[in-house]
Amino acid sequence: MTSERETHWSSTRVDGSSAHILSGLGQTKNNLVGADIGWFAGDSTIIIDGLDMETGQKLHHVIATWEIPVDPKIIDRALHGFLVITCLRQFGGLHTEEKGQSVSIYLNEQQIDLFGLEVIPEGHTDYFHRQNRQLDPHWLSSLDPFLASCMTIYHWPIFDVHLVSPQAQIVKVVLESQAYWDIDYVALLLCQSQSQESGVEPVADVLENADDSRSSRHDFDVFVCYASEDRATIESLVAVLKGRGIKVWWDRGQITLGDRLSEKIDEGLRNSRYGVMIISKSSIAKPWPEAEFHSVIHRSISSRGEKVLLPVLLDLTHAQFAEEYPLLADIVTAQLIDADFDQLADEILTGMGRDPHSPNLNG
Repeated sequence: MTSERETHWSSTRVDGSSAHILSGLGQTKNNLVGADIGWFAGDSTIIIDGLDMETGQKLHHVIATWEIPVDPKIIDRALHGFLVITCLRQFGGLHTEEKGQSVSIYLNEQQIDLFGLEVIPEGHTDYFHRQNRQLDPHWLSSLDPFLASCMTIYHWPIFDVHLVSPQAQIVKVVLESQAYWDIDYVALLLCQSQSQESGVEPVADVLENADDSRSSRHDFDVFVCYASEDRATIESLVAVLKGRGIKVWWDRGQITLGDRLSEKIDEGLRNSRYGVMIISKSSIAKPWPEAEFHSVIHRSISSRGEKVLLPVLLDLTHAQFAEEYPLLADIVTAQLIDADFDQLADEILTGMGRDPHSPNLNG
């Protein structure tokens, strides 16, 4: 009998003010250049923006990095975790007066995320970035009270492939020139194994309001997430699935310009038992970083170890997909071949744990 692998979470944190500014301006409490002292929560705070001190003009991009000295033993045992960037102030964090300013996040030169600032919170005039799901506050408080004390917390799932050993882990942010970021702490929260046995503590278990049971009631059997360019093809697939007695939620699954893939998946899985993510030439042409594909697929495991998201290749082979996203080459996918929607439906139903030849799939 194989026992579950013992795991342990750790936090390694540095102050925002320890940043190396490669382009733009980084102001701290002890190095003010026009900023109000009230904007700084303490010595840990840095505010980065695109001002060029020599010319007084705005640069095209702001680039800042942090070195996080994680113990090499932790890196060697790391399974997955989170990159976390926080601000002590409630309306601190990432903001801009110009809608759509882009931000890129990197860990050891691997892109973790790319997004635009498009949300105006109530009572504010600037555009901010807000994440729908938050880390469980009680779990975070027990792991790192400094991070838990922050009013603004951004986090991104990361995996062992993003880490390097034995040197320090390098976090880099790249902002368009009109964006500002108030940062107090940059941290890596890592889940590491303590034995060689199988079993991984799911990332979803430390997300607030995580759904621990696939037996809870959902309105739909399947959620289909797809690129808007593929709608006509998806209509044919949905018709076949509905013909098999499957309740399908798909109108809200259409992804258009500016949508976040991970947010679409989260929304769909809150309302459906299973998710089908359509991967096509149209979808891989969209500006989703490989890390987001990776995190969506790998974190879509329930706490009971059940796969709840099935990737489906629409108009490309697995070899083509693996060439485009080499980190995902080992995932299991279904595939549409010769427009055989019945065969694809069989594969999807099998992935859901259903007998595709059962006369009563709703039973």
